[in-house]
Amino acid sequence: MEDKQTESRIVSGYLISAMNLRKTPSLKGEILQIIPKGTKITINLDEGTKDFFKVNIKSVPGYLMKKFVKIPKKVDTDAKQSNTNNG
Repeated sequence: MEDKQTESRIVSGYLISAMNLRKTPSLKGEILQIIPKGTKITINLDEGTKDFFKVNIKSVPGYLMKKFVKIPKKVDTDAKQSNTNNG
């Protein structure tokens, strides 16, 4: 029997536009830093909201809007398996 412990899904990505790193997942959240386009980031796919990723940039945790973050396509950001067997 396998001991199922929750493991965070951590992936790398980068910004496709300059963005504000925010303290909370909201456009009204305090701005911690302005992050330049192309910056590499560490993303926790198990935290965040519908519109924001929880990220870590140079050891600073915060939130970035998902639409400005690029993640390699091989990573499943929604953790959903699609069934392609249509019988």
